[in-house]
Amino acid sequence: MLAKQHLYPISEFLETHYRHFNAREVLEAAKGYIRFMSENRGSMVVSLAGAMSTAEIGKTLSPMIRNGYVQAVSSTGANIEEDLFNLLGHSRYVEARNWRYLSMEDDQALLKQGLNRVTDTCIPEDIMLELHAALLERWQCATDKEQRFFHWE
Repeated sequence: MLAKQHLYPISEFLETHYRHFNAREVLEAAKGYIRFMSENRGSMVVSLAGAMSTAEIGKTLSPMIRNGYVQAVSSTGANIEEDLFNLLGHSRYVEARNWRYLSMEDDQALLKQGLNRVTDTCIPEDIMLELHAALLERWQCATDKEQRFFHWE
């Protein structure tokens, strides 16, 4: 687990490099956050939009939540399926090196191998099928019982 004192060294980087314009505003926001959390014992809500799951944002956000720095997260849920694929089979992902230069034929060859390319990463189709099978069973059961759930449930 990340200790609270380990969250602050980024401030040294910001002080050195974020001196002008919008970058300085990031520094000021970081200083304000530290004051808010330490002097006022405040709580913070983090708002996320976009595909942060693919950035594995949880690796940095989870310690902040555990240490009491973040009390709530509001997220669009964009790419929530990628989180599930990652959870099920990250070790089976295949890197697509030089992905910017892949031809249509290269993409077709990956697809024939059962690899679904998302930019520089290929997710094996069997991971998607595993998730689909697990969800389909639950969806059918909920439908039979006329139940509705949120996507995180």
